[in-house]
Amino acid sequence: MPRISHNLKAESDLIGGMVFKVLLFIIILNFVACASTPDSTPTFSISDDQYEDVIETYTDQTQKYDGPYNILEVSATLLNSHVIEAQMLRQASVFHWDKTKYQTELESKQNGAKTKTEFFVSFFTPDKKSGELTRTNTLWKTLLKINDIEYVGTPKKLSLLPVEIKNLYPRYNRWSNPYVITFDVPMNQVEKSISELVLTGPVGTASLKFKSIK
Repeated sequence: MPRISHNLKAESDLIGGMVFKVLLFIIILNFVACASTPDSTPTFSISDDQYEDVIETYTDQTQKYDGPYNILEVSATLLNSHVIEAQMLRQASVFHWDKTKYQTELESKQNGAKTKTEFFVSFFTPDKKSGELTRTNTLWKTLLKINDIEYVGTPKKLSLLPVEIKNLYPRYNRWSNPYVITFDVPMNQVEKSISELVLTGPVGTASLKFKSIK
């Protein structure tokens, strides 16, 4: 009996050793496969500092006071090719886009810029009613001046959460109304010249200037 018990133990040890070797072999194969297979998911990244530098380069801001009271505050960002690329990188990083999604979104923005120019505008007046640019009877006009030619803009309220807007436009604050103002002029024409965005209405006129990039 002792001899049989010894043989059983030896066989058990042998089987255990074989199982361990098989498992180790499988682990090594998986490791080699992972190491040798390139990651097909691209990494999109732009640091906060890099992104904010791009936005600040193409952003202008103005304020108007009546004595100690702020009666008008406007911040505007020109959504040119540099800003579009930076925003797509930021969105791709935040929402984990793959290469196809990134290219689709980027091309959509670039194609839109072939026929129009857009500005993000953060607009504040103490009187909310007079500060609504999209009201049917609004007294505000939005103009884009390029080489002594004026274009009339169409404002649209931006329907994003405040935290989403703040992520894209660091100067935005929750007391302001967020708009995208669209002009029927190709972006490449705007990028070639110094341009001026003008908002004029009941409490005054805001003039914001943007440099060329070409």
